[in-house]
Amino acid sequence: MMSGGRLRVFSNCGPWFDEVRLYRRDDRGRVVKKDDHLMDATRYAVRSGRERMRTKPGMPKAAEPTVYDPKTAGVRWMQ
Repeated sequence: MMSGGRLRVFSNCGPWFDEVRLYRRDDRGRVVKKDDHLMDATRYAVRSGRERMRTKPGMPKAAEPTVYDPKTAGVRWMQ
């Protein structure tokens, strides 16, 4: 996904981009496991939660939170 441009990361995620720059392979082609916690987390999210990353079309929006107003409720605070 990274090489194909299908993984998008917000530009203000500086530590993530720092880890991408450090992400490398050794002479045998294995990933060097050093300071790669965000890369591991990204891999886990992509591999395990791809179907959870999307919202279903037509989902109802969350209801607005109700705010208690004693003037409209007709009850005093300490009653």
